Amino acid sequence: IDETTVIADLHRACDGWVAGIILSLENARRAQGAVNVPTDQPCQTVLDYLATEVFEHAEPELQSFLRCTALLPHMTVAMAEEVSGNPNAESVLARLHREHFFTDRCAANETTYQYHALLRGFLKSRLARDMTPEERQALFRKSAAVLTGDDQIDAAIQLLTEAQVWPEAVQLLLQHANARVEQGQFQTVQAWINRIPDAVQTEVPWVGFWKGVCQLFQDPPAARRDLKEAYKQFVTHDDRAGQMMAAIAMIESYYLGWERFSEMRPWVDIMLALMACEPVFPSPEIELRAVSVTAWALVIFDPHDRRLEALIRRAMTLLELDIEVN
Repeated sequence: IDETTVIADLHRACDGWVAGIILSLENARRAQGAVNVPTDQPCQTVLDYLATEVFEHAEPELQSFLRCTALLPHMTVAMAEEVSGNPNAESVLARLHREHFFTDRCAANETTYQYHALLRGFLKSRLARDMTPEERQALFRKSAAVLTGDDQIDAAIQLLTEAQVWPEAVQLLLQHANARVEQGQFQTVQAWINRIPDAVQTEVPWVGFWKGVCQLFQDPPAARRDLKEAYKQFVTHDDRAGQMMAAIAMIESYYLGWERFSEMRPWVDIMLALMACEPVFPSPEIELRAVSVTAWALVIFDPHDRRLEALIRRAMTLLELDIEVN
């Protein structure tokens, strides 16, 4: 990496903060190594500077406010007040911005504040020092709940997984996976899942299901491996809705890959058996997917199957409804 690139990366990471750039360069000089471009975890020299020249000069009430709000990447006054319990959050944030205390303000529909990335990194490092493990985990949970209320789901899941609060992280992931997938945000959901340990994933078949779905377009064979395992777990848990969703996705994987149709037949039989039990579908859109993929598969395997006509009729009825078909 050439010097121009390093300086550009440093400037971007320090957000133009000249002292931060100088301190990062000084840290590299002392270590006699390559320049470490800080991200959310500043180098030791920057940490020392922020501790002695900034944080320790602040009054205790402000120190507490900074610690409590450190986990929020973007915050409104209401969010800061909720997570910190400080009824004067508005005046505190306004003062921090006015005094150029590493705090940016964005006046859009609702005013939001954002700490400099290096300050946030420093404050997060202080949490482990200034709080007990129980207090720290409680703050992570509370901050994640506040972020969820503001629809900052990515940040909330990151906090929950960072704090290793797996049940809440999985619950939040599953609550929002479907909406994100419908918007085509497969990589986002995959990134969420990647933050969950394998041992936790295997305990919740719906996580494996969404892991498979996220790979449908990019790698259908890999998607099938995860979907098959999820289906087995759904059977073990007697989760009929899960079984059907996994079977639908399995059939779609062969359609998307346009290959190995002979392997699809067992999944068609599974779908026909499940649909014969008059299942209650989560939504008309899901039912349309179920009858459509099953009808398409029957056209391939047995176009004279007497059940095909009923599936087509049901699909036509569903298409007459005001539903999203994509």
